[in-house]
Amino acid sequence: MVLGIVAALTIPVQMIPELEVRTISVRTGWPGATPQDLEKEILIEQE
Repeated sequence: MVLGIVAALTIPVQMIPELEVRTISVRTGWPGATPQDLEKEILIEQE
């Protein structure tokens, strides 16, 4: 256990990846359409 802790503390920084939460968002607009039309005609296809 001691060797594991020593190894973890001495690992170079470039070997430990930086984890970032990534988010993708898609906006869809259809002026004049109802929410039901958007869901039926566009959103289901995009999924």
